[in-house]
Amino acid sequence: MRIRHCAVALVLGCVSAVAGAQVLAASGFKQGDESWSVQNGAGNFLWLATGGDPGGYIRALEIPEPSSLWFFSAPASFLGNKAAAYGGTLSFSMRSNWSPPEITAPHASVQLLGANGVLLALQGDVPPALDWTRFSVSLVADGDWKLGSVNGSAASAADMQAVLSDLLALRINGDFGQGVEVSGLDSVVLSAVPEPAAMALFLAGLAVVVGRARCRAGRSG
Repeated sequence: MRIRHCAVALVLGCVSAVAGAQVLAASGFKQGDESWSVQNGAGNFLWLATGGDPGGYIRALEIPEPSSLWFFSAPASFLGNKAAAYGGTLSFSMRSNWSPPEITAPHASVQLLGANGVLLALQGDVPPALDWTRFSVSLVADGDWKLGSVNGSAASAADMQAVLSDLLALRINGDFGQGVEVSGLDSVVLSAVPEPAAMALFLAGLAVVVGRARCRAGRSG
């Protein structure tokens, strides 16, 4: 049991190293709105010091008229050359007091706009709950990212890499129901694939765990 605990600690240390190497941009909203904004049909944009996931967070209220899909829009720290994000993830926490009926028309949960004018759109599956819900989006050409809108053709790896290499806008949808809702956003992290050195450390740690487990199994047998 002692060996197993040590091995787990080693793996956790490696995972931490990998995770630490991944972050390209992050917003935790501890001190303010960090220059985030809202776009389209939303107003009453606020930063709140408590109630987030954890700490502070930002929220906005949908404007009834004119009705249009609205987004939280990322600041400059998430934009520009983010080519390293290809293969990585965009993760965030959301909550909303939306109520049925849900928006039925296909719509984007996340949009990425490149300086080349290409828009990438990803349709989400599950809206957030009243409590904080964690989401993680893969930034890879897996057929889910579409060109122009969620009804467009699938984006290729080259399409995504071109957009991420000069990112003009990153938007996260805050509109889920056909009525008026208040939606909140927190703990946004844009992550890259692990750096080779960090990944090598992780794999080395994993090899130690497997080796020790085999040794233990051999002795017990």
